[in-house]
Amino acid sequence: MESEDVPDLLTVDAQLLRLERLAREADRLSVTSAEAKDRKRFARVAAEYRRQARKLKAEPRRA
Repeated sequence: MESEDVPDLLTVDAQLLRLERLAREADRLSVTSAEAKDRKRFARVAAEYRRQARKLKAEPRRA
């Protein structure tokens, strides 16, 4: 009994890897950026990617 609204493991894992990579990139850019405005923007982006990753991790998955 598989539900269509439950993502498969490979799709979720690929999304998690992408979100984690984007969060790391946003963190790296915020560290190297000289402008406070950019740092804040990149920090917000990184936080949003982490929220999405936590949400995906909490969703039920099918093998």
